[in-house]
Amino acid sequence: MVKRVFLLFCLIVGYPFMLLQSQNLVIDSTTFDSGEQLFYSPGTITSPDTCARPVTVMGDAHIEYKAAQYVHLGSGFRTDFSCGGGTFHAYTGSQPPVCPTAIITGEHVFCGSSVLSAASSVNDSGTITSYQWQFNGKKIHDANAMTYSASESGDYTVLVSNSYNCTAISAVFTVLCYPASIPIITGPASVCVGSAGNVYSTQAGMTNYYWSVSAGGMVTGGGLAMNNSITITWVAAGAQTVSVNYTDLYGCMAASPAIFIVQVNPCYSVSGTVKYYKQAGSSIPLDNIELWLMDGETPLASATTTSGTGYYSFDPVKNGAYTITVHNNNKPVGGINATDAAQINWWGAFPSAIEQVRFLAGDVRYDYWMQATDAYMVQYHFVYGTPFTRTIETGTPWTYWKSVGKNIYSNFNPYNGPSEWPMDMPLEVADGPVSYDIFGLVTGDFNTSFIPGNGKVSSEKVQLISGDARQVSANTETELPIRIEHASKVGAVSLVMNFPPELVDVDEVTMAAVDEQPQWTVIGNELRIGWNSRNPVNISAGDIVLNLRLTTTAAFTQGSVIRFTLAPDPLNELADNFCNPIPDAILRMDGINASTVGFDNQPHAGELKLEIHPNPFTEFTNISYMLPLDGEVTLTIHNFLGQELKTLVSEPQPKGDYRLMMDGKKLLPGIYQLTLKLRNNSEELLRTVKLIRTR
Repeated sequence: MVKRVFLLFCLIVGYPFMLLQSQNLVIDSTTFDSGEQLFYSPGTITSPDTCARPVTVMGDAHIEYKAAQYVHLGSGFRTDFSCGGGTFHAYTGSQPPVCPTAIITGEHVFCGSSVLSAASSVNDSGTITSYQWQFNGKKIHDANAMTYSASESGDYTVLVSNSYNCTAISAVFTVLCYPASIPIITGPASVCVGSAGNVYSTQAGMTNYYWSVSAGGMVTGGGLAMNNSITITWVAAGAQTVSVNYTDLYGCMAASPAIFIVQVNPCYSVSGTVKYYKQAGSSIPLDNIELWLMDGETPLASATTTSGTGYYSFDPVKNGAYTITVHNNNKPVGGINATDAAQINWWGAFPSAIEQVRFLAGDVRYDYWMQATDAYMVQYHFVYGTPFTRTIETGTPWTYWKSVGKNIYSNFNPYNGPSEWPMDMPLEVADGPVSYDIFGLVTGDFNTSFIPGNGKVSSEKVQLISGDARQVSANTETELPIRIEHASKVGAVSLVMNFPPELVDVDEVTMAAVDEQPQWTVIGNELRIGWNSRNPVNISAGDIVLNLRLTTTAAFTQGSVIRFTLAPDPLNELADNFCNPIPDAILRMDGINASTVGFDNQPHAGELKLEIHPNPFTEFTNISYMLPLDGEVTLTIHNFLGQELKTLVSEPQPKGDYRLMMDGKKLLPGIYQLTLKLRNNSEELLRTVKLIRTR
């Protein structure tokens, strides 16, 4: 047999193979029996001429190159090799295997999500070894199973590979995915047993609503297929449920209904009264007061007090810690005068047990300390209308506290400063009904004498009777004293007087033998005077309580009469040395008739004069005064809180005229009081004028 050798140069992974004379084919040091067939894929070979020719060995032994991607090995074994740049895979059997097919099955239109499946077919015992799902042409991370749960609208494909490393990709599978329905229920999550009218709602505009309520609830409204709400009365305690499902606008339903858990609690009543506190006698019921029961910052319920008793009642509430606030009180306020200031001043120095609401009413500066500065603010409020800090900060002129609160014994007991004071009225509900009475006071009414709707107690009013008529001409300075009819110890004065301002100007209001001069102001035809002191003054019957320095105007002509009267105001009051109102105190004051002879028939004996020029001033001013008697002289400057700032003169001086220049640069711009006092063995004289420094 002639040996024929065909030399075939073919590159298999960069190495040549040769067909020998023997019955075997040696490829890359691997021997294959003759008669085995070699197939290749032309599309993967860089140089087709290298391996594309059929070769015959020993007659019928041959190697054929077919348009496939596999090398037929018969009974031999080889995994893969390359020829001319093409990659081949080995197989055994009579025919080469085919690549798999891939088909996606599933729903094209669905709600929420749907499972897509990859169906594939293989032969020659090949198996699918991997899957890779794709969405809109991009690989889906970790989507490597036969199935995939699609939840977005778009185009899906799947790439499969078999055990021969052959791959196939499916046709595009387009889906339309509607968003899944997600019912949401809103309504009260914590209620009381027996509470009615509890409304639970879900999204509107859907169809086929299906509501379900646990056994502890009774449906009293809604809850039908066309209703997006349901009304329930809860009749049993414990955790109860409300559930709902529906069909949405796309015809979709949620996979499971929404479930709303409601805690139904045993609950108890909270009731009581609201009254205006009286330190003596019966407190006065306050009607039409709106209260709120608060859980933190959230109002839970409201109640309004009834007329006659001041009674209120909240709907039952569950166990827990709450607070009560007064939300609305439109009642008029008043009753604040110098007597309140005197009692605050006294309590600050000599504290005693008082109700908590009374302390809060006296703490007008809202710093949880009650002292002389609160008293000054109360007196300023009476005279000048100055608002209280507490009223500004709280937004109400009222003060409240529970009637069974702690007694307050001093600024340090039981609370020491604002950090220890409770800011709200606390309420604790613990397995039973709660009775909770509340006291109210107008802020500043420390002596509790105000009567809502009426003013102060009528028996405490003061009277002013007319005295003699004095003759004074126009444009003349004169003095008009206010005398007391009965001997009294006076610790506070509150007067609201009317007079004809077109006929007379009020220049000064003074008191003799006191540490601090009264505050006063004129508004239109009204003169308001306020004074209080921890050191009351003893005034004998017929003696002067106050002295008014006046100047008649040019309009005070023949036939004119000047007479001061008490305004019809219950705040007119004198208080005694214990800061209690003096019942039915009687004051007397002369009138003034116009005189054409140009003289003032008031006595001039013992007159003390004090003048300032210029006034107002910027830096320096001249002070002149006249002493009618020898005596001990003091000339002092006070601020309007009564605090002494500077002493200009303090020495014995003989009677006569005096003049001095005062350097006022160290005084801040404002209004001050310049007070001249003259004392000797027989009497004490006093004169006070306003001192005004401008910038």
